[in-house]
Amino acid sequence: MFILIQTISYRINLNSPISDEYQALLVLATRLAQQYPVALVENSQAYFDVLSKACQKSDLADWGPLLVNGICLPLETPSSDAGGFYMEFISSFLTRSETTLFENNIAEYASRIDANVLSDTIIEMYSHTAIMSRSKDDLIWLLSHFINMTGANSNSQKNPTLLEAVFTQITALAKEISLHFAIQIPESSAGDRLDTQPTEAGELYIREQLKSLIQTENIAGLLQNFAANLAGTSTEAIRGASILAGYILSLLQCFPSQADDVRMRLFLEDISGPSGSIPVVRFLWQMMDQTNIFSQITTDADSALSILLRYLNPSSESTLARNDEQEWRIILLFLELYIFILRLSDDEDFFSGIYPKIVHTNSSTTRIRSCSLSLKDIKDLTIFLKNAAFSLFYKSATFTAVPLMEPSATSHHDIVHQLPTASPTRLDMTSLRSIITTAMKMLYERDSRKRFLPTSHWLMTDKLEKEDFMGAVMAEEVRRSREEENADSDDDGQDDDDDEPMTDYDTTSMTFSGRRNSRYVRLERIRSEHQRLQRARRLAEMGPKLEILKHMPFVVPFETRVMIFRQFIELDFTRRESLNNPFTATSLSRHHQGQIRRGHLFEDAYKQFYKIGDSLKDPIQITFVDQFGAPEAGIDGGGVTKEFLMGVTSEAFSGREGELSMFASSSSGLLYPNPTVNDVLRDEMREMGKTERDEEWRHALFEQLKMYEFLGRVVGKCLYEGILVDLAFAGFFLLKWTASGSTDESSYKGSINDLVDMDEELYNGMLRLKNYPGDVGELSLDFTVTDQVSHPSRPVKTITRKLIANGDQIPVTNDNRLLYISYVARHRLVVQPAAQTAAFLRGLRAIIRPSWLSMFNQSELQHLVGGDSSEIDIEDLRKNTVYSGLYEIGDDNKEHPTIELFWKVVRGFTDAQRRDLLKYVSSTPRAPLLGFSQLRPKFSIRDASRDETRLPSTSTCVNLLKLPLYTTETVLREKLLYAIQSGAGFDLS
Repeated sequence: MFILIQTISYRINLNSPISDEYQALLVLATRLAQQYPVALVENSQAYFDVLSKACQKSDLADWGPLLVNGICLPLETPSSDAGGFYMEFISSFLTRSETTLFENNIAEYASRIDANVLSDTIIEMYSHTAIMSRSKDDLIWLLSHFINMTGANSNSQKNPTLLEAVFTQITALAKEISLHFAIQIPESSAGDRLDTQPTEAGELYIREQLKSLIQTENIAGLLQNFAANLAGTSTEAIRGASILAGYILSLLQCFPSQADDVRMRLFLEDISGPSGSIPVVRFLWQMMDQTNIFSQITTDADSALSILLRYLNPSSESTLARNDEQEWRIILLFLELYIFILRLSDDEDFFSGIYPKIVHTNSSTTRIRSCSLSLKDIKDLTIFLKNAAFSLFYKSATFTAVPLMEPSATSHHDIVHQLPTASPTRLDMTSLRSIITTAMKMLYERDSRKRFLPTSHWLMTDKLEKEDFMGAVMAEEVRRSREEENADSDDDGQDDDDDEPMTDYDTTSMTFSGRRNSRYVRLERIRSEHQRLQRARRLAEMGPKLEILKHMPFVVPFETRVMIFRQFIELDFTRRESLNNPFTATSLSRHHQGQIRRGHLFEDAYKQFYKIGDSLKDPIQITFVDQFGAPEAGIDGGGVTKEFLMGVTSEAFSGREGELSMFASSSSGLLYPNPTVNDVLRDEMREMGKTERDEEWRHALFEQLKMYEFLGRVVGKCLYEGILVDLAFAGFFLLKWTASGSTDESSYKGSINDLVDMDEELYNGMLRLKNYPGDVGELSLDFTVTDQVSHPSRPVKTITRKLIANGDQIPVTNDNRLLYISYVARHRLVVQPAAQTAAFLRGLRAIIRPSWLSMFNQSELQHLVGGDSSEIDIEDLRKNTVYSGLYEIGDDNKEHPTIELFWKVVRGFTDAQRRDLLKYVSSTPRAPLLGFSQLRPKFSIRDASRDETRLPSTSTCVNLLKLPLYTTETVLREKLLYAIQSGAGFDLS
């Protein structure tokens, strides 16, 4: 047998025609293998190796039937050696590249090879050290051939072991698979190809087989076969669901660019059970609800720590550890799919499960509503997420992080360095926190917009230490600030891009020949990511309370967070004061002065103060000048006056007549960065004959973004000083404030629910499309969107943009309409205004740290900017009012009679009238969040005149009401109401 095999091998390796007698030698070797399997045992590797080489020879096409018998007969032998033959068939044949004769006739092979034995052998091979000797390219070919074989055999599709075999392979090869889909194949690449790399045809074959895994019919068939084969007893169902979940999770990891298509396929499919068909997400929820992990973490928050430790730091292959991993796969796939569905669901869809009612509508809407969870289910889910996330953040120092592996192999033959005992579907701590926090925040955001859970549901005050919580937070902030300052000094000269998470491969396409170089790029990115994670982990360990405030602040009462926010600012101010000490070497100049023209507040402020950067935090002196440059006479309270800040914001956010405003407003008056300004500017530059290569083009865009950045600093300055501004921002824009500078789990994606705050007409149009009862395909929509690029005062110009790759070639159908709506919302809310928003947030972050902003949701941030919208508390206002002049309280501690009349009148006002009074004096109709003790400057009243015919007047820059000495309640009420409702007497001094 050995001589026969070596003779055939020698002849095949020669690049010359092969005579017919070698066919006879192969027939003889095949019959010997069939009749005397023992003769093949010691030579099986060489036997299958020579057959693989024969299958690579296109000139041996007439050997087809002979090769089929040569491969299949040994595998069909009833001998106990058949298992070894399968192992060598896998190792020495299926791992070989471009066995064209085998691939072209694969149906014949598949009909004779036992898919069950083949699957079991592959699973066994991956469980032993034999796998370590194989290159990833070999294993990719094995996977491709296995997919092709099992797909060609209709009977094998019903084999549940097949799913586990594919799952085992793709989890070990996830990154390599994604790399194959990041490569661009040029027309000719042979001259730049390594011998070990597949040719263009080979690469196309691999892609075709791998991509078949995510085809609609394959996923649908997978779910049908799963229901038929694995959904038996509770234990079997969980095990089967775990394999299914692991398989799907691996697909999402392998095909990131098609991840939404896979999720959409799962969303549209049902799983049949004893009680009928249910959506996949509800099936996964039922399975998750049966797991021990979900039950324990939901009912006992303290158990979360030990469960998470077992998952993140597996130290044994115990039954408990294996069961845990099975259950986690189900939980993670449910969260993946549920997050996707939340992204597609509008509020009506979401609340259909909480407040069920009969809905008569189209199939797509019925589908998404059938995926909604009940109120009880959502309560249980949020408790689980909250308890798990709390342990992951608050006890992060307890977890022993698994060090990042830095591969040493840099050639194309990267070796699999470790056995897949820990499946790549097992997430690391960062990824686990991300998916749990994303789901939790999406549910919290719904609840914060339209409350459906009890007010105290999100609080976890009992889990926070009973010691001085605020004091502990401040101590952590001091330690972290010092650490960051030291790290920044160490990183001088290096790029610091912590805000950008690492991806495994660059999103731009790689050329086929560039694949070999990608290894080096990956190594550098892994090392960089390793350093970033190490630093983030160190900061998290030294500040667990800060981590809670950053990632799940809602577990702490709102009032406590506001007090912490103010203390953070006080701490920062004190630190800057120490740096500004003129006797220290690090002294910073604090003498920033500016001359500002009324009517040109933003323009002058930008020119004079943009260059000082974050020093806008420091006190600055403003002098208002007239049109001739002469200083105005008036009150100068020193430092940044409230009048200046409010004037700048008012002018910037309202814009000038005839000019395109930096900010747009919705029909309800909510502000957000104007999405069209950059497109309009580009269009104007084109009309001037400029191109993107011209310096004027780049300068104009850069200047525009600098203005957004400066406006962000001004708003940050108002927050820093505790000065309330009468501005109402759109909720989706405020959500970006909390996402700024953080990682994926909190970055804003945009949803249809937020469209109503931007464009109610578009929102209603998307709802009509979602609920359209007919065939959406008849509307001739595709995955593109039309943007206006011309100035509103000029003839309309538009540009068509693709929502996804090849979007102009993908029609919108009943099945994918929800994805289309989601992408339209994302384009309008995120993509189109991205540059303007990023610039504004960059300025805002220069004054207010992102971690401080992340302590609040969108409505809380609005309160922070503009004050409390609850009823005005007159007693609190009275207690915190300062009197001067004749109204100053004397030694008898009694109020002036006019002041007593004033409070009697104000107490009788409606809340609307009280707000008018507050706005008349302070320019904002809302109280500070922590009450009027936080109003800066204090609410003040002083005497104005004894003439009772005069109206009250104000100096809003110092929150001062100048009140004549009225002697009767009637006159005081009449004059005060007239003044506050008409604005008479404003700023007369």
